[in-house]
Amino acid sequence: MKKRFVVPKISREEAERALCRALLSLREEAELRAFLRDLCTPAELEALGDRWAVVPLLLAGLPYRDIHDRTGVSVTTIGRVARFLHGGYGGYRTAAERLGLLAAQPGWGSPGGSEAMSARDRLRVAVQKSGRLAEPSRELLARCGLAFRESRDRLFCFGETLPIDLLLVRDDDIPGLIAEGVCDLGIVGRNVLAEAAGELEAAPRELLPLGFGACRLALAVPQDFAYARPADLAGRRIATSHPRLLADWLARHGGGAPRSWSSRARSRSRRGSAPRS
Repeated sequence: MKKRFVVPKISREEAERALCRALLSLREEAELRAFLRDLCTPAELEALGDRWAVVPLLLAGLPYRDIHDRTGVSVTTIGRVARFLHGGYGGYRTAAERLGLLAAQPGWGSPGGSEAMSARDRLRVAVQKSGRLAEPSRELLARCGLAFRESRDRLFCFGETLPIDLLLVRDDDIPGLIAEGVCDLGIVGRNVLAEAAGELEAAPRELLPLGFGACRLALAVPQDFAYARPADLAGRRIATSHPRLLADWLARHGGGAPRSWSSRARSRSRRGSAPRS
């Protein structure tokens, strides 16, 4: 019998170290630029360039909205860059220092040196850009006497009646933006908040129920699947956008552990029955 040669799987850390060694081997800007163009898709390379372009503007103390207007980079991305610039692994700061970008900012790096880490003079609220919660959220704020002026790309709303601004984002991003200090408050569904609780070190908590946007989560199965109780799902492959909520529900109802599940896309059923969860 012919022996099959099996290539051992490389760990993520080993692959990362190998990439670092490859980058360090390049001596000139042209070599590095060619390497990045080979390595990354145009979209990936653009995203990397956008993040670095934000760094000197954050060091200069510009507000997020001004940085967005200058670069076109989303306020969400700007906030995340600011978070890692202040309290990440030190990579941004090392590069900025060697390029002389920190020389003009002797006090930067303390909590008072970045808009994301300082006490803002304007409250920032994250709300869903589009979806079931978007319109009711805006209506609620309007009934509270708040009026906003939208940016051209409709990602940021500047408060005109009170110092309260809106950041319009995907609902799944809202808990993380609050945990990272990019936003102070958010309007989001309990299902999204509960799912994020297992992923974030400092998960946001529910402050006040608003009384709208109720939803029902359901299990959708093929028509020819004989479903009678949660135990029938043991060992099955389940697609879900709520893996933690699903695991908790199965544990509470004796459903056992599924063989595996995928959370890369929201599950969609085709002519399937949907037993209540």
